[in-house]
Amino acid sequence: MKWRIYIYRRRSIKINTMIILSCLLYIGFEFAIYYFTDSALFVFSIAVLGDIILTHIFLETALTYDTCFLLTLFSAVPASIIAALIYFNQTGHLLIYHKFLPYLVLLHWLLPLAQCTFRCLFDRGPRFVHYNSFFWKTSVLLFLYYVPALVIRSFLLPLEFPYTFTGKEISLIPFMATATHIENFIYTGIGIEALLFYLAHSLLLFLPIGFYGSIFLKKKPFIPKAFLCLILSVLSEGITWRFKGAFMIDACIFRLLGIIFGILLYQLINYLFRLYTHEDFLYERDRYSFF
Repeated sequence: MKWRIYIYRRRSIKINTMIILSCLLYIGFEFAIYYFTDSALFVFSIAVLGDIILTHIFLETALTYDTCFLLTLFSAVPASIIAALIYFNQTGHLLIYHKFLPYLVLLHWLLPLAQCTFRCLFDRGPRFVHYNSFFWKTSVLLFLYYVPALVIRSFLLPLEFPYTFTGKEISLIPFMATATHIENFIYTGIGIEALLFYLAHSLLLFLPIGFYGSIFLKKKPFIPKAFLCLILSVLSEGITWRFKGAFMIDACIFRLLGIIFGILLYQLINYLFRLYTHEDFLYERDRYSFF
């Protein structure tokens, strides 16, 4: 028995070493493509293909989702370090910073999580183990990036609603500012990109609150959860009004929509798990004895 455990541990060490080296080589190749092509589409294509292939290989080799966390860790962290170095050394002209680099880091976190969740959904064995451990470790890694981003974009350098040519700093009529901005775009032909950019960032920034809030407050009544969603959507805009004198009710609505989309995403995933596994999302699945 001790001999079997020893062999298994040696095999695990070899697999982990292989994962780390493969990830570092993969990220190096990815940024080499970034250097030579300077194409967002090509770089994202390499990232998507590489994450899918490596997740499949490592999962099939180790039979545990924990190896996929190593893939996420040694893909997202080195990519973020390189992106930060490029950002703070733009005068070097070796690599030019592009705004899509933070989304590349997000992609390295999101793709392994999505693929492992899909595999867990249709795993009948259970052939693979430790999905819950993988999910929570990956979530902790996300929050190490997400919490600073939320604080910066909500309080220190808050997202500001695009200028609407109205001169009003306080708008309490729902969708008035949005309608004004769209109307100005119709007449002038400019400005819609800023509105779409603001909308996408608001939804993306507040979607995790709805998703993880649904997990942590799963057994709580509906009214307290609804009240919390409203408070969170208004809080960041209220702080902006306190320090800058600007308040847009549309901004609160867009943030609330982000939270609602997060809730709906959790409900969709939980519904699929109930449909195919007859259990809730993140239920504890039986394990093989040798794990």
